[in-house]
Formats: sequence, C-alpha cells, structure tokens
Amino acid sequence: MKRSFIIMLLALVITTLAAGPHQPEAENEFSAYQAEQNQENFMAAAESFYQKIAEENDEQASKVMLSYLLSMELDRTLSELGKSAENLDTGLKFNYANLLLSLNRFEAAIELYDQLNAGFPQWSCPWRHKGEAYLKLGKLGKAEEVTQISIDVREDHYDAYIQLAEVQKRLGKNITALASIEKAVSLMDKKAADEEITDQEVFQLYVEILRLNDQQNKADEIEQAYLR
Repeated sequence: MKRSFIIMLLALVITTLAAGPHQPEAENEFSAYQAEQNQENFMAAAESFYQKIAEENDEQASKVMLSYLLSMELDRTLSELGKSAENLDTGLKFNYANLLLSLNRFEAAIELYDQLNAGFPQWSCPWRHKGEAYLKLGKLGKAEEVTQISIDVREDHYDAYIQLAEVQKRLGKNITALASIEKAVSLMDKKAADEEITDQEVFQLYVEILRLNDQQNKADEIEQAYLR
C-alpha cells in the first residue's frame, strides 16, 4: 500500500514538473539515479533539483522530488554501511547505531549496541541507548533491564535515571520510578553541557510521578517553582 502510494505520488510530481516552463534536466537526472543508484548520479540529480528550487516561484514539486531522492540515497548509504558494520571502529559503530536509533530503525540499532555491549561491557552509553531503543519498541521489560545495567556500570549516569524513571512509570512501578527521577534531579548539577533533555522535561516527569504516588503537595511545589 505504501509503495503504491509513493509510486502514484512520484508520477503526479513528475507530471507537474514536466508541465513547468523549464527543461526536464532534473527529471532526467532523477531517472538516471533510479536506474543506477550511485554517488555520481545522486550528486547530479540533487544539484539539478536544488537549481530548480532556486529558480522556480512554485518550487514545492521539486522539493518533494528532492526529498524522495535524499531518502533513497540515505537508504542506499545505510545499506552500504550495514554491510561493513562489524568492521567499523568502535566510535563510528556507536555513532552509526545512534543514527539508526534516530531513524527509528530500532532492531538494527540494537544489533550494533549488542556488539558494543559484548566488546565494552563497562561502557554505559551503549546500554542506555539500547534501553531507549527497547523503550521506543514498547518492550518495557527489556528497556528497564538494560537501562539499569547502564546505571550499574556508571552510577552517575544522569539521563539513564531519567529514562529508567519513564520506563518504570509506564510499567506502573510508581515507587521505583519516583526513586529514579529523584536520583536524576540530584544529579542535575552534574549533567553534561550538551544534554538533550531539558530541565523542564525532567521536572514535568517528576511532577507526573509525584502525582502517581499521591504526593500532590510536593508536585504542586515543583510545578510552581519550575514549570510556571
């Protein structure tokens, strides 16, 4: 169903582009890339679409085609990386796994985190990130298990406590979730400068868990102090 929709969309966009006032160089370059997906053909097609976008008043059709082209190239590049993933150096393998995680390719990311866990069991970050992948897959038991390991490995792993609190909240483990989020709050002053989770998000989770534990007064105090 999804593939049929994409084919129909492409047909519509190509028809729209062809009806425009410009020569169909971009469409030809795109067709060449479809026929033989490689870096040279990708660069030619991308350059053509960017040029059309710069020149046109109504560039939406070209943007759709460019987006699809970029998506195809991403798939191709990831496929090539995947074939040599076991041979990547440690840092690059971790970054590649994180990229897959960000793209919602959770099972593929978990496979790489498994390799990192096996080779570097005392490195807490792959454990934490694997827990995130399981969380997003809805496998809460596994998410709790591996997130806890990341904390066992590194006791001051700030964002691991936040993640653990979220997982435990979803599991209905309200008391342990409260202990986890309070530990995170106690580590807030030691968090990394580039931490992606905002303080407001942490306090919001804290308030939610306090209310689940019938600590309404404290929840109101935190909300008043940090969320208003």
